[in-house]
Amino acid sequence: MLLGAVNIPAEQIESRLAELPKAREIITHCVTGLRAEMAYDTLKGKGYKVRFLNAVIQIDKDGKYEITKK
Repeated sequence: MLLGAVNIPAEQIESRLAELPKAREIITHCVTGLRAEMAYDTLKGKGYKVRFLNAVIQIDKDGKYEITKK
């Protein structure tokens, strides 16, 4: 997991909005993109500053990561 990331399943987004800061940008991501897009749509509809990351993220055990376009 990326440092500072919060893992919230797409189906729990609405019930866990209090955990997400409205004053900060939120980036949604998942392996296939489907759940991240669902979360993006929900957050956008609730007035959050949100972006959808359509990429592959590889994270090693030390927390170092590499992001590549799909």
